[in-house]
Amino acid sequence: MMKRVNENKAMTDTIPQAQSRRWKEQLKQIENNLHSSQEESPSCRWAGVLPSNAEMSYSARRRMQLPYAKMWSGSCECGACKYEITLKRLTQLQHCYCNLCRKLSGSPYSTWLPVEKEHFQWKQSDAVTLVRTTPVGQRHICSKCRGVLTIVYDEQPTLIWPCAGGLDDATLPDSSSEMGTLLSRVCHICCRHLPPWIDLPEDDTEKLPDAC
Repeated sequence: MMKRVNENKAMTDTIPQAQSRRWKEQLKQIENNLHSSQEESPSCRWAGVLPSNAEMSYSARRRMQLPYAKMWSGSCECGACKYEITLKRLTQLQHCYCNLCRKLSGSPYSTWLPVEKEHFQWKQSDAVTLVRTTPVGQRHICSKCRGVLTIVYDEQPTLIWPCAGGLDDATLPDSSSEMGTLLSRVCHICCRHLPPWIDLPEDDTEKLPDAC
């Protein structure tokens, strides 16, 4: 009987090199298929997106206010936890490859975006639990489906970081190019934890060894 294994739960040093190479190729094909179909398909519009206005500096882009607020919503998988975001300025996406993000999500990385707490509102929160997962931060997790919803850091009392995977696609822009106009920055963080079966994209995004 064949059993499927979540590669993120496997110990890196126990994975044969041949298997690691196969996983790399499979992940690359999945990424290519996802990105090439974004304009035709409305799903996962933030994957692989880069900021527009690349000629501007990040410090200039991060100060840009939107002409009018964008309303985004998100939820856990079972729908017991729901939230709304009022986006009033450009935001950013941080793809994190740390061991904890990979273990909790079962994915190669988790993607987070910072939101001011005053612009984040729980719409359904009976199942929301706040769990300390590191010495420096906590995560909002659904007590029913165990989906990870956000990170809140002790040193950032005014910010909350929703997981981009929880965003409701129907509330996001219609295309990846339009999504790029709402981003001040896209970066890859904790890259020193990158397992051997993952390749970082060959683009101009920042690749940082640790969190930023």
